[in-house]
Amino acid sequence: MMAMWKEALQDAQEIRCVEPAHRASDWEQMVQNLKKLFSDLSQQISRYQTETLANRQREKEEVKELILTTRTALRYGLCCVSFQDEEARVDFQNHAVLNCDTHSALTRVLCMNKADSKCRLLSAQLMSNLVTCNEATAESLTSALSVAPPEDKMVARIFASNFSGSDDKSNEESSSDTTVVVPPNWVDCFIFSIKSDNRGAAAAVTAALHNCVCALESKIDHRQSFIEDVASDPILISSMLRNFIPAKRSIESEDYGEWDQATEWINLLLTKLIRLGMIGRMYIGISRCPLSDMKCVLPEQNVLLHCMVKQLEDERDVEEMLDQVGLESFEFLANLFCKLKNLSKTGSGGDEMLLLQSAVISILEISSTFLAIDSVGCSKVRNHLGTTTEFLPQCATLLANIVDVLAKRNEGVKAREMKMSPEEQDQITLLVRVVGNLCFRCKQNQDLMRSILLPMASTSHTGDEDTNNNNPEQRNALHVLLSCTTFATACFTLREWSVIAIRNVLEDNPSNQEIVAQLDANGPIQTAALSEAGLKVQLDSKGKVSLSTLKEEN
Repeated sequence: MMAMWKEALQDAQEIRCVEPAHRASDWEQMVQNLKKLFSDLSQQISRYQTETLANRQREKEEVKELILTTRTALRYGLCCVSFQDEEARVDFQNHAVLNCDTHSALTRVLCMNKADSKCRLLSAQLMSNLVTCNEATAESLTSALSVAPPEDKMVARIFASNFSGSDDKSNEESSSDTTVVVPPNWVDCFIFSIKSDNRGAAAAVTAALHNCVCALESKIDHRQSFIEDVASDPILISSMLRNFIPAKRSIESEDYGEWDQATEWINLLLTKLIRLGMIGRMYIGISRCPLSDMKCVLPEQNVLLHCMVKQLEDERDVEEMLDQVGLESFEFLANLFCKLKNLSKTGSGGDEMLLLQSAVISILEISSTFLAIDSVGCSKVRNHLGTTTEFLPQCATLLANIVDVLAKRNEGVKAREMKMSPEEQDQITLLVRVVGNLCFRCKQNQDLMRSILLPMASTSHTGDEDTNNNNPEQRNALHVLLSCTTFATACFTLREWSVIAIRNVLEDNPSNQEIVAQLDANGPIQTAALSEAGLKVQLDSKGKVSLSTLKEEN
């Protein structure tokens, strides 16, 4: 058998890349001869899986022969479905899947707890190539392979694994694959690749899943079933996010930004699902609870948001991505932001609070990038968020909280000596960008800035209440946005973003412009710090500000 597969592999390699003009007269006949071997390939893969699971005592040379023959047969199949000639490649794909059931044999190998590393890798790569740009084979594979194991089978397997009652190695080996029979599924294909420390196979399994999603995205019925099942499955999505970066390499090199093939393919799959409007399904599926019942942020959920941020950084056509993501996804992110902000009030601190803050920053980064687009689609998003969510009011409230904290900390401090932590710089800048972008040519949101009332952190008063617009009790979101420029010396880009945001809020909105005009008419504010320094602020008829000493006034 080994000789047959070597000869078939050599023949396939010789004609795989031959250009049409240089093909021999028997090229088509050779392709047909190669195609006939796929039934033998399926039998060889099944034989390998059956004999490996049998776990019987065999000679070392016998085991070696089985493994090497299977590897060569898999390489033959992989070569055939990599033909440059599209017609021949599709013909190989269809014959292997639709006639020879090769994909079923491959999934059984991939779902084995213990398998030869190279056989597992080649099986995963072949499965991925069988469904590349082929709707028929992708539909057949997804129909035969469930997303996750049935729940009762999962429970039984966990019970058998943890309560087998024996620590003997031989018993452990014999029970690992045969105690509970679980139908092949995508979760096991991925997890067993990770457990065997074979991230190359995990990458190929993820690539196969990605190729199926791409091939079936135009079929409405499959999007409603398979693609939604993939996005909603908590085990599959959580497992991929948990193994996003190679743990061993990160620990050894202390480089947590290093990506490998598995990372790339997981990111591609998650990004594809996000583009199909599945961010909400994935996020909620990870925690297995609706947004209203969410109590904390899980690390896997943060990784998912970071994937979206990373994709936006690399995306060449953000406008196209915005249209693909859809209104529902933006509404979900807005509601998630509001939920996280409420959770931050009751958070216990520590790692839980760090995860929550990281999620807030990610949502702000995503929103500020998307909302900066000047398009009809983005205008719909702005109107939708302003009408159906509390996103703008909550952003303004958080911005006011930060402004009050900074004002209290820097009271009496010279402008050049104001201090702001890197985290505060990121947050206040992102909030200003989001608020400004939400109001860009959107009168509904511009008007909302006037109606969002934001009391100061300290509300104690003595004597009569001041009724003008400088009264802290009557401060609205527009006042808060205007005050952000005060801290520009402590944050390099804050002044520029504040100016842009203020322009967006005031543009073609006389009512908002009138508020700013009233603030100018009220004159400069004499702060306690200036009085203690013996200085008084003066504003002349041309709006020029000057300082004089209190002694001169007396």
